[in-house]
Parts: sequence; C-alpha cells; structure tokens
Amino acid sequence: MKTNILTGYTQKDISSPDSPDGAILNHLTRDEIIEFSSKINYPIFFREQFGAKKDFHDITGVVTFRHESYFNNPDPDWEKKIIGPQEKIDWIKEHLVINGQ
Repeated sequence: MKTNILTGYTQKDISSPDSPDGAILNHLTRDEIIEFSSKINYPIFFREQFGAKKDFHDITGVVTFRHESYFNNPDPDWEKKIIGPQEKIDWIKEHLVINGQ
C-alpha cells in the first residue's frame, strides 16, 4: 500500500473519516500517493488520537515523527507506552510536553 506524500500515513491506517488526513486522501488518486519508509513522518500515538488500528509507539529507528497536538496534554502514563532510546524519550519530554508530567 502506498502512503500519502503529505502525511506519511497509508490509507488503511486512517480509520476515522473525521481525521484531517482522511479528508486529504479523499482528494488524491492512487498514483498521487507514494509510500514512505516507516521511519519518516512516523505517526506517534496515532491510535490514541484518531483510533487507528495499529499502534505507533516504537520510536527506536524513527527519523521524524508526527504528534499533532498529543503532547499539549498527554496521557499521564505516555512514557510507559512509548518504546525507544531513553534519550529520544527525554527529548520529547523536554521539548514537546506542555501539560502533564
């Protein structure tokens, strides 16, 4: 399956027609969609935000990730859900978390 060039998500990852990426995908043809590596534009906590069927919690090999506004008010136990190098998790905590822990 190819991935949306603008969002990095595959059409099958978007389970909610209300998600903003679902609206974009509705306006693209299959030949306008390309597949990115899962290491690029990785949709961290996508299940929690949009009800996706797949978890996106392992940031071990991730180069860039999307978080929308998740870290404005994250779940109190978000650090327990995420998998990856501690220095990446610490960077997220220092630079992205606004409310919460």
